[in-house]
Amino acid sequence: MCADRSQRPIVHLVGSLPLPDAETVFRTVSGALGQHLIRLPDGETGIRKTWIRFLQDVLADNPAIDIAKDVPPFKFVQWDGKVVREIPLLRLKPGAKPDPDAFNIVEVSDTVFAGICNHWFDIPDGEFVKAGGFQMSNLVGPARCPGDYTPPSGYIVHPDPDLLLTHIGQRTGQILREAVGKLVASMRKSGKSPVGSITKALFEEFPNSEDNDLLARTIVGVMMGALPTINGNLITIVKTWQKTSTLYVLQAKLKKSSQSDEFARAHEVVEQPMQETMQMTPTPDSLWRMAIKDHTLGTKNPVQVRAGDKIYLSVVKATQEDLRAGITDVCPLFGGNRSVSPHPTHACPGFEMGFGILLGVVYGVVDWRPKTSGG
Repeated sequence: MCADRSQRPIVHLVGSLPLPDAETVFRTVSGALGQHLIRLPDGETGIRKTWIRFLQDVLADNPAIDIAKDVPPFKFVQWDGKVVREIPLLRLKPGAKPDPDAFNIVEVSDTVFAGICNHWFDIPDGEFVKAGGFQMSNLVGPARCPGDYTPPSGYIVHPDPDLLLTHIGQRTGQILREAVGKLVASMRKSGKSPVGSITKALFEEFPNSEDNDLLARTIVGVMMGALPTINGNLITIVKTWQKTSTLYVLQAKLKKSSQSDEFARAHEVVEQPMQETMQMTPTPDSLWRMAIKDHTLGTKNPVQVRAGDKIYLSVVKATQEDLRAGITDVCPLFGGNRSVSPHPTHACPGFEMGFGILLGVVYGVVDWRPKTSGG
């Protein structure tokens, strides 16, 4: 930008740019205004370019809402008195009431992940580990799945956990170790073979009862490494979309999709915005590592690192930087890209499984329609 505006007038755009997509906006406006432009309005592109009409169509599509035919439509009048458009008014159908408890992503997540964990790990089993989310009452047991796996993970992963997280993380970790240990011992004693494929493989890896505690800690550790990241991102994605128009936009896009295969529909409509939301608000948002030897970190503004130094890593800054650069990559949330060779040391081997779960559940949320009572 030129410091002397008299030599280069500045054009300030206000309002929306109803063009097909963001790229068209950038190309069209830049081609017309070039260096006279210093910023662009966020605009409403694509399916949202008729913004108010789009929202009206979304609301009218709800089975609990009807057109108020006995009420005159709203007349959109321009400056000279000409009626540009008449907008029919909407209202709830007689007797229909929104159900505030119809959808709660935390409850949905707790139910879904309890089922997934039981399928792969035989946990929750209903006796030693119960199904359920996290509450403060969990600190006195019994163990809960998936609820008890997030606090110990947060305590371990967070660079500087406070006293509350430290206490809750340590306590729930102890409860899980004890409960899963009892489950392992019970299965050994009864001769019952695990049904869940992952627990079955771990039992085969540790066939001796002398290794029961190690086996229990390994099962807890595998689950603790997967659940909090997937669960945390799921809840953040959905809550973020519920607070904005994103959920409505994606529901409308999904309805218009010509894809008949549900995976193809999820890939076409949900996957990209889901990844972008994960990059903007990732779980975990930060990590730490302990240096094992002296070395120089980075080439631009290099930092000298000594053995024993605690290195704080900001995942959110890295993912947001990629997002601003137009790079779609959620691998930093999972320790790096496991598919490259050589892969980063901490790259998660369960990335595809975790991402698949996320995509499936988020797709289900977008494809869901709210319940109403009396409608």
